[in-house]
Amino acid sequence: MKEEFAKENWLKIIDRSNSIRDLIESQDD
Repeated sequence: MKEEFAKENWLKIIDRSNSIRDLIESQDD
């Protein structure tokens, strides 16, 4: 149960960091 929660948390963190990276890259234009 704890592992599943950690996995979902990890995916959320990755998703968020991907969004931030997209924002930064789009501002680089």
